[in-house]
Amino acid sequence: KMKEKQRMQYYFSKYITYIEEKNYEKAYNLLYEEYRNNYFPTLEEFEKYVKQKYPDFMSVEYNDMSRQGEYYILTVNIYNLLTNEIIEKEQKYIIKENNFLDYVLSFQVR
Repeated sequence: KMKEKQRMQYYFSKYITYIEEKNYEKAYNLLYEEYRNNYFPTLEEFEKYVKQKYPDFMSVEYNDMSRQGEYYILTVNIYNLLTNEIIEKEQKYIIKENNFLDYVLSFQVR
């Protein structure tokens, strides 16, 4: 019964939660296969990127959501929860929902 925006934020929050819990395999498996193969061919490469990029505890500020065909684009700011320092400003995450709770995502690699 969630509206589109609520679902996309829920899906994204699951991804962030997996990263905070250091459950890198679950986060990795949420990535769109073609995207994953291009940017992170192995789980180890993804894990290395995540450890360098994100703090242990994060908070997310949702700035915008738009839809382009079957893709949803979330624009978020990610903060270090402990220092309130901004880690990612206006980072875009693309989510494709295949069915309820069946989705993949990708993001800008910076």
